[in-house]
Amino acid sequence: MSITPKIINAELLNSVLVSAKNTVECKLSISEEEIPAIAYCMAKATLDETEVLNGEIRYGGRVTFYAILSSGGLKKCEAGVEFSFKQEHQGAASGDLLSATLTVENVRVSSNNGIPTATAVVLLKGTLFKKQPFAYACDIDNFYSKKSQVESATLTGCGKNVFNLEDEFDLDFAVNEVLWHGENLKVKSVTAGIGSVSIDGDAEISIAVLTDDGKLEFTKKEIPFNFEHELKSVMPSSIASSFLSVSDANLKVVVDSAKTKSSVGVLLKVNACTCAYDNEQLVYLSDAYSQTECLTFEKDVRPIKKLIAIERFEKSFNVQGGIKFEKSTLLLCPLFAKIEERDITKNSNGLYLKGVLKIGALVSQDGVYSLETALLPFETAVDFEETELLSLNVCNFSVTAVEHGVDAQFTLVGWVERSQTVDCQFIREVSKVKQRKASTSAISVFIPTAGDLLWDVAKSLGVSEEEVLKTNPDLQFPLSGEERIVIYREIK
Repeated sequence: MSITPKIINAELLNSVLVSAKNTVECKLSISEEEIPAIAYCMAKATLDETEVLNGEIRYGGRVTFYAILSSGGLKKCEAGVEFSFKQEHQGAASGDLLSATLTVENVRVSSNNGIPTATAVVLLKGTLFKKQPFAYACDIDNFYSKKSQVESATLTGCGKNVFNLEDEFDLDFAVNEVLWHGENLKVKSVTAGIGSVSIDGDAEISIAVLTDDGKLEFTKKEIPFNFEHELKSVMPSSIASSFLSVSDANLKVVVDSAKTKSSVGVLLKVNACTCAYDNEQLVYLSDAYSQTECLTFEKDVRPIKKLIAIERFEKSFNVQGGIKFEKSTLLLCPLFAKIEERDITKNSNGLYLKGVLKIGALVSQDGVYSLETALLPFETAVDFEETELLSLNVCNFSVTAVEHGVDAQFTLVGWVERSQTVDCQFIREVSKVKQRKASTSAISVFIPTAGDLLWDVAKSLGVSEEEVLKTNPDLQFPLSGEERIVIYREIK
């Protein structure tokens, strides 16, 4: 005979990693004869919209290709293509929220039936945030029930928003043309308030420009920002996280009449994906017994995660002469730095990161311009216990030509989730097997096992915990195994 326990429904935090790979191509506005003159070609991808459906993820955005030609001086070719992709994912359900970033690899330019065409592989990596419903037993009528409790992370609020980031800065030279620009968002803090989450950080703007006198100049500018993301369910006690990405970037250059300096206006469209979490106490039924019935249980083992914190870390590196180009190389400007590969090892103290950074710079060798790349290994420890790495990015990248080679400076910025996970046994179903045979003895003596608790003794004897203590008030739990527990019964 099956018994129906009292059930409580909860929504626990569940996050699923997702990834996708697709190829895009774009026609370039150059002639086929100019392809060998390409000194530098790269692409960047911006993520605009994401949608999660049952069993499918849809996302769209734009890939912009940059090609710099060295024929007749430096010349820029810029072209873009919009994309929209579908990715099957069994864990996806309508209402889930996807936080993701895009990277671009394997950028190539070739002739396609006489038309110069750029191709690239677009990689999407992110996290699917889900409110996962969960039902658990909390009580059974007319039986002795053992209550256990655990704190579980619950997703209390999650949402997307878009904000604009504007600024203007001056340059001490007259700009003829912007050859390339890059944007890197660095979130410094995410703080939960009453009904909103505050996001503070910097936008690192990198610009390679051609001056009026034909020189190539590289400059950087950090733009601070603060954004309030409204989430009605958020409280100051909540743990919040936010991941930002640039979906559109516009630069406007104004040259003054004297042609001695320029001003650059920056307008970024930023996508913000923000989530808030609380730790909810679950009181669940883990065991039960009856004085009159023998019971059997069907149990589910489920990992329950308690969220401790989401924290940011920075690790700065200064590599002296770690990059070797040709001796005749004149370094013009650094263009990119990205993590080519990484290996993460967990130990008792936290994470150990080891990887390789791929860096690129536009250089001149005997008057011929080209893109030079190099691989730069790195390794560092992150001293957070019970940690999972959420994201890892490169910021503040710069290279400098020196006599002994090329020096490099960069910063790794990452976010980690600190949590504790325990496996809990939840009773799913209870059944009566047979009648418990009642003892006819006036006195029973029970010899416990070392480590037994009051619950174990009462269950073995088929009496209440109060009845055990009534006749054995001096017991100290957990037991040593040398005790003699006496139970007195009234014989009718």
